Amino acid sequence: EKVEDGKHIYGELGARFTLVEFSDLECPFCKQFHETPKQIVDASKGNVNWQWKHMPLDFHNPAAHKEALASECIAEQKGNRGFWVFVNDIFHQSQGNGRGVADLASLVTGVGADLEAFRECLSSGKYEDKVQADIQKAKSYGVNGTPATFVVDNQTGKSQLLGGAQPAQAIMAVMRKMMIESQQDDSANQ
Repeated sequence: EKVEDGKHIYGELGARFTLVEFSDLECPFCKQFHETPKQIVDASKGNVNWQWKHMPLDFHNPAAHKEALASECIAEQKGNRGFWVFVNDIFHQSQGNGRGVADLASLVTGVGADLEAFRECLSSGKYEDKVQADIQKAKSYGVNGTPATFVVDNQTGKSQLLGGAQPAQAIMAVMRKMMIESQQDDSANQ
């Protein structure tokens, strides 16, 4: 299955649950949390996927904002997989807290992207609206810090927000609760 244009999804597209994470590539808590959704998805046998949304925080800019735009330019060239590899590389290379990555160009070529096309994309600002739309969406949900993860039950449409770098157990507990509630709703409706 191909990921819808403009979406960044790790895992099975038809999964029962989606972890929608609003994140900032300069945020130390996001960096600390980054492996958690990945581990949950990898262990879920296709029941969970993870969707990335940009939320570069003002006090981590301009670095966080530039990295968000950079990740979109990488996705344009290298697709969904390239996006996730690049995000991972940024978390590993960034000094964090708005100090940025010392050598962005080497990360770009490291994922096999064309540096010239990347630079053109970045300077064009063509993904500015997309990043802003993610930020506005987060604000409309009352999110003001990162990481913020919505656990979405794709079967029922219900969701629950978990703020901060939550442990895997906390996320799993929310999914279990949602499954139990949906089973109770099903039996009540029969």
